[in-house]
Amino acid sequence: MLSSPSIARLILRSMNFGTPSGGAGVEPDGIEFIKFNLIDMPRLEIEVGMTTESTLSLSGRLVQGELPGGRYVSSTYTGPYDGLYDATAMLIGWAKEKGIKWDVVPTAAGDLFACRFEIHENNPSNEPDPSRLVTTLMIKMADGERRGDHDQQS
Repeated sequence: MLSSPSIARLILRSMNFGTPSGGAGVEPDGIEFIKFNLIDMPRLEIEVGMTTESTLSLSGRLVQGELPGGRYVSSTYTGPYDGLYDATAMLIGWAKEKGIKWDVVPTAAGDLFACRFEIHENNPSNEPDPSRLVTTLMIKMADGERRGDHDQQS
């Protein structure tokens, strides 16, 4: 079974993102991410992307977007992608203990997140050792959550 990061790279590659001869036609600045919009485990609705330094003229399946502003909880995980599920569960468990509320709407189709994503600081194409892969998990907090309301994760 492929991990979410592997699927993201396959999608980006299939769309020729970042190649002058196809896709968006601009070079990405290297920050890969996966945005989890709707979660009803094991079903996911995701967006995959890479950041760019310029505005793009897009068509077809490529869309331009912007992540919403606000406060986020984040945690950085170093290790193989098959550990991301547990790393995410630990982050969610920690936040629950602290009383942190997510910017999420429960729907019949699953939990619809305002913004929940993974940033892949590196990947197997530039870091062959799975134990050195670095992923930052970020989940938007509900509006009204204030700085200092919760202890910081150590």
